[in-house]
Amino acid sequence: MRISTLSMLLALTVVSARFTRAEDWPTYRYDNTRQGATSEKLTLPLKSAWVYQAPAAPKTAFAGPDSRNIEGHDLRHRVNYDDTFQVAVVGDKLYFGSSVDHHLHCYDLKTGKHNWSFATGGPIRLAPTVWEGQVYFGSDDGFAYSVDALTGRLTWKLRSGPAEEWLLARGDMISRWPVRTGITITDGIAYFGSGIFPHEDIYIYAVEAKTGKVLWKKDTISEADAGRDDLSPQGYLLTSKDSLFVPSGRSLPAMLDRSNGKLRHKPTISWRREGVVGGTRAVLADGQLYSGGEHVYVALDEATGKSGYGWIDAHQVTFSGNDAYVATGMHLMKLDRKTYIAASRERLKL
Repeated sequence: MRISTLSMLLALTVVSARFTRAEDWPTYRYDNTRQGATSEKLTLPLKSAWVYQAPAAPKTAFAGPDSRNIEGHDLRHRVNYDDTFQVAVVGDKLYFGSSVDHHLHCYDLKTGKHNWSFATGGPIRLAPTVWEGQVYFGSDDGFAYSVDALTGRLTWKLRSGPAEEWLLARGDMISRWPVRTGITITDGIAYFGSGIFPHEDIYIYAVEAKTGKVLWKKDTISEADAGRDDLSPQGYLLTSKDSLFVPSGRSLPAMLDRSNGKLRHKPTISWRREGVVGGTRAVLADGQLYSGGEHVYVALDEATGKSGYGWIDAHQVTFSGNDAYVATGMHLMKLDRKTYIAASRERLKL
């Protein structure tokens, strides 16, 4: 099994016992469930093959909380989806975007040789997706991109917002409608979102992955009551057979119909009952969307958005079958997921 810490091992260090043809890792945490594991077997001991040294540390979109305590809860960072360079690996090539130099990079997986770079007009904050010879990614310049995986040549790009309007954000000029969801591909359709402020136009797109042709665009989200729990698309998208799940910054994800973008539900939960919930991390399993930040993951029913199935106290989780690998900030544990989830329901009753 190869766990989602692949990108952390990279940071950017490539480790291997010996280079043989391994299973691809074409998107963040392997696939669109974001469970973060494959059937790949690692042979120990692992050794460093090569190291990429960035010219500076990643420039995150948000500084994080200021250590305040609200209603008895210590606030932790719930929008740190871009604190490292996350990667995609297909064949003998490794791809990642940079919030430092605003380029998408391609390296030879075996040797660390730099193959090509593609420049954008803003930070690239999330991992690319590689699909059928193309690399897909979004940038804070407000564009979604598709480039050739072999050469880095542009195939198509699409401006997500209605105009060329720019803001100063943490030292960089960015579009008013940055693409901070990455690009997720299912059944030949590429999905992404743009915008930050619910009151100032938020967009969710579905386009033909091969051509960039728009199939549908959800552009009426901001016409609703854009309160503090409304949609701000930030974090990696997830997909199931019929649904598109959109992480929403510090609040809980929204679920949309994949066929037309219609909003199905956008849950809200009381902190007093279930603790500090919300954040950009999410995993699909058990018919549930496990949503969290650095406090707790809450399971939300895929169909209804309702909580109650269970909770996982963790900063980060990876699922493989019924196993859950849980990082708490102090411990790394392997748990029987179903047993733990059942126990979490009983604990809430206390």
